[in-house]
Amino acid sequence: MLYSIGKDSSVMLHLARKAFYPGTLPFPLLHVDTGWKFREMYAFRDRTANAYGCELLVHKNPEGVAMGHQSVRSR
Repeated sequence: MLYSIGKDSSVMLHLARKAFYPGTLPFPLLHVDTGWKFREMYAFRDRTANAYGCELLVHKNPEGVAMGHQSVRSR
């Protein structure tokens, strides 16, 4: 399931957890890392996935990073 760390993704994660309760999610969370989030949001993402026992897949666009298309914060 795509997980952007935003409010809509957080609600979808909550609903998915309710749907599969008491088990864990049968699918991973996928976060497409643009490099434009605040550090605190990345920490929240990691804490949330860990607390809920979710597999978290993080993808960065390596070509975009190589071309310098990332935020100043993530450098």
